[in-house]
Amino acid sequence: MASEVHRVELDEVEVSKADIDIFNSFASVHVVAEGTLEKRGFWNTAWKPRYFVLDNKGRIFYYKLKEHRDAGKFAGMIALTSACSVSRVKDRDGKNASFDLYVPANGSFVDRTFHLSASNEEMCEKWVDAIKRVKDNIHYVCFPGDNSWW
Repeated sequence: MASEVHRVELDEVEVSKADIDIFNSFASVHVVAEGTLEKRGFWNTAWKPRYFVLDNKGRIFYYKLKEHRDAGKFAGMIALTSACSVSRVKDRDGKNASFDLYVPANGSFVDRTFHLSASNEEMCEKWVDAIKRVKDNIHYVCFPGDNSWW
């Protein structure tokens, strides 16, 4: 049985610029920041370089190698919410360009603090600012157990 297509003609539709901006923010994904940071492991507390990519949807993917990015082989993903916090750490294990990213429990996940370090203080500030900017502009609500927005 063939399905029928019904078309509706509209004489005039008014859409505000704010509505278009909100739609575009949902519709397009783009990279806000990317580069190599050192990450201190949760179980193995050694610092290891990882390639990080922050997108405008509040997702931070990290890869063991930059080359893994194009192949989609990420080692982990951090989902930002408005409840996350990011803060500079002056000196951690001799690393002066460090920051912590706190991600509260969400559904099946537990509270987690990611310890990260940039190559220098300028890069550290850029990452902290980018994460704060994205976190403060998240337009969706993620309910525990709902991963459909990924």
